[in-house]
Amino acid sequence: IWTLTDRKTNSYPKLYNALIWILRYYLAISWLAYGAIKIARLQFPPLSPDTLLQTYGNSSPKDLAWAFMGYSSAYNYFLGITECIVGLLLFFRRTSTLGNFVALGILANVLAFDYTFDVNVKLLATMLMAMTLFLTTKDIARLANFFLLNKTVAPVNDSPLYFKDNWKNTALRIVKLTFIVFVLVFDLRGYLARARQFDGRREKPPLFGIYKIDSIYTDKTGLEALLPGTIFQWTKLAISVPAGNACVSLTHDSLKYFAVSVDTAKKKIELKSKTDTSDRYTFFYSHPKDSILLLQGKWHNYSLTINLRELDMSRFPLLKRKFRWIIDHNASFRN
Repeated sequence: IWTLTDRKTNSYPKLYNALIWILRYYLAISWLAYGAIKIARLQFPPLSPDTLLQTYGNSSPKDLAWAFMGYSSAYNYFLGITECIVGLLLFFRRTSTLGNFVALGILANVLAFDYTFDVNVKLLATMLMAMTLFLTTKDIARLANFFLLNKTVAPVNDSPLYFKDNWKNTALRIVKLTFIVFVLVFDLRGYLARARQFDGRREKPPLFGIYKIDSIYTDKTGLEALLPGTIFQWTKLAISVPAGNACVSLTHDSLKYFAVSVDTAKKKIELKSKTDTSDRYTFFYSHPKDSILLLQGKWHNYSLTINLRELDMSRFPLLKRKFRWIIDHNASFRN
């Protein structure tokens, strides 16, 4: 409608500059948020007990990708700091071209990651790429001359917003810097506060860990015990983070997820299936020996006693192996 009613006007410089400014700040804020959430280890959290029980074949493409990204803290810090730098570059006119150029490389990898691993934010990532490409079009000729044609590139005539009174210009700079610091600190502080609820290394819920079921004793026998997916098919129990999450592995290697609550005063643990409300268990627990967990309670008409042995997660090959300059492939094969 605008185009048809205003056919005589070929361009709108003020509206174009306003659009550039809006997109630049929107992307800058987005990059700071994405960087902060990676630094806080919230987007790709460390490997939890239930993740360690998940097999490659039974995981979704996204779960596999999240486990890969969550394995390394250093890699997440690198990505997070890089994305925060991109966000800071986009806040300023003179560095926005460099910020867009770096952002294109990061977003190309993000799009490939989201598309191929079936991550559920494909549309958002695509829109961020479209915005970044649009911002890059104003410098496309200069970038082509510099990187491809080996030609001289003249500085761009991009005048900032200036007032006649110097105090107004100073006030504008202070407001801008205050806004940037606020966004960065607000994101980092908020995400780091939330991270304490998710990172098992900081606040572990009661009975946190992986337990191997050594034996299940019952006072009765019957065909019900042979039904697939019942408690008699459990092989391991994982109590994970954040608090309230647990899962069990079954004899055919699939996982069953539960909401868990642990009452440390009454020494009671309750498990409720997240998919079947009738599938629930209440046990009283004790620790007869170190690393031994004993559960006692009723399930339907069965009186159950379950002996579990806690596994040392630091002994998992995935967590045991650290950075090495030189790798002995024979030793790796033996491990």
